[in-house]
Amino acid sequence: MVALAADDEASAFTAETTVPGMTVTRRVSVDVSRPTQVSWPVIPGAARLTALLEAWADDAEAAFLARTAPGGSQPPELTVSGSVIRAVGSVVVVRMSAVVEDAAVAGSGTTRVSRVFYADLDRNEACSGASLFAEAARTQTEQAVNLAAAASGVTVPEAGGPGTSILDNADLVPTGDVVVALDVQTSSPQRRVVSVTLPALQVRPALSDLGRRIEAIIASGRPYAGPLPDRGPAATPAAAGGPEAAAMTPAALVSPAATAAPSSSVAAMAHPVDCAVLKCVALTYDDGPGPETGRLLDILSASQVKATFFVLGRSVTAYPEVVRREAELGMAIGNHTWNHRDMRRLAVEASLQELGTTRDLVERTSGAKVTLMRPPYGAFDARTRTLGWPVVLWDVDSEDWRNRSATVTTQRVLSTVRPGSIVLMHDIHGSSVDATPGIIAALKSRGFVLVTVPELLGQTSSGALYFSRTNIR
Repeated sequence: MVALAADDEASAFTAETTVPGMTVTRRVSVDVSRPTQVSWPVIPGAARLTALLEAWADDAEAAFLARTAPGGSQPPELTVSGSVIRAVGSVVVVRMSAVVEDAAVAGSGTTRVSRVFYADLDRNEACSGASLFAEAARTQTEQAVNLAAAASGVTVPEAGGPGTSILDNADLVPTGDVVVALDVQTSSPQRRVVSVTLPALQVRPALSDLGRRIEAIIASGRPYAGPLPDRGPAATPAAAGGPEAAAMTPAALVSPAATAAPSSSVAAMAHPVDCAVLKCVALTYDDGPGPETGRLLDILSASQVKATFFVLGRSVTAYPEVVRREAELGMAIGNHTWNHRDMRRLAVEASLQELGTTRDLVERTSGAKVTLMRPPYGAFDARTRTLGWPVVLWDVDSEDWRNRSATVTTQRVLSTVRPGSIVLMHDIHGSSVDATPGIIAALKSRGFVLVTVPELLGQTSSGALYFSRTNIR
């Protein structure tokens, strides 16, 4: 059976499974001549799986850099991401994907490569989809995928290189069927994702011992159990909540019961600030929330400083409690889109969905209103200004994504800051968090008052570009 999947931006917002204690590792290059963002989930007790995911992401980034050239009117862009698509018993299944936007590619300019990875935490095993099949049966199974696709007029692309197989992308579903998603060139100018399904009766005789074990666990439908006690950290409170907490979706994470409005004690801490008189500066942090954001919030809270966080919707699904804490501490929360795509490449409808989906999730999760947005990479065009949002940029670039040094980050900020500045940093980098206490102390010693972007700018207008309090275009 062959199905032609929809090739539109809506597929990027489908619900993803989360598991207790899961975090996301993310690295972003803000080089607008060839932007990249690479991320993968980190599952407690699944060190071997994490190593496979990181290695695949590294290889995808290296291949992109080797095959593309920076610059041009539409610079090439890479997005590597991973999501948990199944968590049953001791098994976790993760799909990684690498999406390349490159005007030099025929057709739509978009190519996708994906791979499905499996981990059995009880046995400390991890593999890609091809390892579910016995070596003697792989060639025959690959031929079955080719024949099923050919029957519908689709030619399956060659595997990505030595040691790879189209079965690396095999998704073993609870019914025992296998679904293989392939990026192909169809009869239209656009590339499409084609899903080839092999029925369980054809799949089961071809499975390896590992594949049969994983197939039985997935078919059981048991609640996700996490790592054995001696293989990973102790169960988190979410894990202790029973089956309902074991496989939460983003919708569950932001249900009305989970929504927490900022507390009255925080509101009492707020004091009006007149940035027309005072030397105000706004510290801003992009691309979170992430593993380092909680530590940053500790620093800001201890220093009695409020900052602004431009968050990614996809990351909010992994760290909803961090976003709630940002709101409770009186931080401002801005919109950095869902997937960190270069908005110059997106249709207006896709950009509106990136922003609207993120806004709705943040507001349901935290109770905070989201009224400002920052385009990924700071990249914008005339259409970006028609989306109904004030566009917040910056006049002080720490370049923390490049230098990864607390010392260099601090020096860059302090050498260029001035009254009314908006400072760009990223809370996904530990070095940026390390730099924050020194930056705060130095700015305070110079008489600066640290405020949020809404406090700095006051009334804003849709479509306006805000580089600082006084540089508005």
